[in-house]
Formats: sequence, structure tokens, C-alpha cells
Amino acid sequence: MEKANQPSVVGEILAGILLGTLAAFLPTNIHLWNFNFDSIIPDFNPSTNPAFFELAQVGIIFLLFTSGLHVTAASIKRTRKASMTTAIGGVLFPFTFGVLLGYVLGFSPIACMAAGAIFTATSVGITVRALMDMDLLRTDIAVVVHTTAVIDDVIAIVLLTLVLAGAGGHGGTPIFALDLVLAILLLLYLIAGFRRSEKLSKLGEKFRKLGSPKSLVSITLVLCFLMSALAEIVILVAITGAFLIGILVGSSKNSRFVTDEVGGMARLVFIPLFFFTIGTQVKLQSFIEAGPLILLFIPLAISGKIVGCSLGAIIGGFENRKALKIGVGMVPKMEIALVVVSTTIALGVFEFPGAPPGLGDQILAVTVLHVIITALITPILLKRLFQREEEDYRPSTHVGL
Repeated sequence: MEKANQPSVVGEILAGILLGTLAAFLPTNIHLWNFNFDSIIPDFNPSTNPAFFELAQVGIIFLLFTSGLHVTAASIKRTRKASMTTAIGGVLFPFTFGVLLGYVLGFSPIACMAAGAIFTATSVGITVRALMDMDLLRTDIAVVVHTTAVIDDVIAIVLLTLVLAGAGGHGGTPIFALDLVLAILLLLYLIAGFRRSEKLSKLGEKFRKLGSPKSLVSITLVLCFLMSALAEIVILVAITGAFLIGILVGSSKNSRFVTDEVGGMARLVFIPLFFFTIGTQVKLQSFIEAGPLILLFIPLAISGKIVGCSLGAIIGGFENRKALKIGVGMVPKMEIALVVVSTTIALGVFEFPGAPPGLGDQILAVTVLHVIITALITPILLKRLFQREEEDYRPSTHVGL
């Protein structure tokens, strides 16, 4: 995929779909000479081997932790009116479209919220790459797209937490007051962590002097998995704890060292396994069964982002043509959307009373297809939009917009 100038995550998912499909045709028993391979064959099937799913869970935690490392308190403080209004539009419209779609299709309230959370997530890695190729990373459009995506992903994680608080361990019952209290406590923790990020940085420097340079990495990983475990204990979700620790560590001066060490290991092994495992769960038959859902899901998800972010950018002070570019740049969905859909499916959110058989598989198949489509069309649309307006190539004089 990288050779074809496409995101590597698309290749990881396609590899999972391919191998998962081939593994389904493996015979249940093989006898060769005097050897019986019945007990070995299941181990080679990535769609049934539990080891893949356990490693994928580690991959989810690493994915959200490393994502949090790139969200610093300073970057959030620099977000101004345009980014905030764009983010609000980019959440309000897609989330509403997703909830309404679920309502029309007869989803349960929790499943409707899950659909809205899937619509809300954004990944601008593809957009940033396209703007980089056109030498436009310093334009005001690029700045707003990047900061808005950070806000959107944070909100998507919050929505996912609320969805799982209402579904996980409660059989789909409404959110308990305890969950709301815990969400408030986590928010207070996050605010306190931002304010004390400098103290954390000094503490990390002391640990680096006391031991090896990797001591800070070891301590950070302990905090990451400890917070993930605590989050699950209090009926939230492990990735929420990992994401919060990532934001806290990312606000310290030593975050670059942790990002390099942990990010390299995560990107080489665990995160690819997560997306590979998602691919193995996609059943080709689900694409056929989800035909009507595809016709509704993908157009609504794309239009929700374009309309919401464009209107938000206009309210924030952008002219219509630039606002449209921002809206298109916010279309891609990648990691967070796949995390939301895989996590909600694992907890049975789409297995409510009266749900059609295999609805979870259909939602996963549609989301994967949406990821692939937006990854392919976004760079093309952006290039054509910018080519029409040569004046938009001028570097921004107010990067901190």
C-alpha cells in the first residue's frame, strides 16, 4: 500500500481479510502418514485463534496511548475560534446523522449512540500527507484541519466511553450515575495532569538519571497498563485509561523520548496486529448482506463531516471555498473509527433484541469499506480543490488561528 502511496493500515486490513478468508477454507482435519494435525489447524486460523485477539487488545491500548502522546496541553490551548467551531460542527452533524440512521433502522439507544460515535471519528493522517505533498502544511487550512481532528478524536473517545458505560457489564441498561461520576473524576484528573505536566517532566528526568535512559519508558508503560486496568475495573474501557495517560505524558518535556521508544515498538508489532485482526473478522458475505446499509452509511458519514466542518469553518471566519477544503480534509476515518466499531461489537452493542442476525459483522464490514474509500478519494478531491484556487497556496500569516 505504501508503494501505491496509500496508508499502510489499508494493507494491514486487506491482509487480514485475505488470510481470514483463506483460513476459513482450511480442512478441519489433516492426516499425513501417521500424524494427525487436527489440534494444530485451528492455531493457523487468525479468525479463531484467541492469541491474535489478545495481542490485538494490547495493540488497541498502544494505539490510543501513542495517539494521546501527540495531544498536548499546549496544542489544545492554541486552538482558537475557527478550530472550535469546526470541531463542533464536525461532531454535531455526523453524530446526529449516525443516531438518526440507527433510529430509522430500529437500533437500540446504545447502538444508535455507537453509530454516532463511528460517524464522529476522524483521522487526518491522509489529509496531512496530501497537504504535505502539495507544500501546504503551513496554510491556515492545514492548521485548522489538524487541531480540529485532535478535538474530534478526543470527543469520539468520550462518546465511546459513554456508550460502553451504558453497555459494558450492564446488559445494555442506561448509564448509571456512578459512571457519570467516574467520567467527571477522569476529567478532573486530566485537567490536573495538564497543570502538573512540568512536574511530571522533572520527575521523569530524575528517573532517567537514576537508571538507564529507558527507565522512563518502563515507568510510563506501567502507568499506561495500570490506568487501563483501573478503567476497566470501574466499568469504563481500557483504551480510555491509556489515552488519558498518553495525553498526560505527551504534555511533558520528555514525551519525545517516550514517543520514539514506545511508538516504534507499537507500530512495528502490536498496532499492525490490531488492524490485521480486524480484517480477519470481516466476512465477505457481510459486504453482500450489508448492501442497503452501505448505501446509507457511507454517504451519510461523508456528507455529515463535509457539511458540519464546512459550516463550522464558515462560522469561524473562513470563506466558503476554504471552508469546503477543510470539510473535505476532515472526511477520512481510520484508527479511532475502527477502535469504536471493534470495541462496541466485542461488547455486543449491536446484539440488541430484534437486531438482524450478523448486524455487528455488517457494521464492521461497512466501516472498513468506508475507511478504504475515504483513504482513496480524499487526496484526489483535495488536489482538485486546491488546483482550482491558486491563491490558496499562499502560506498562512496567522498559523495560530
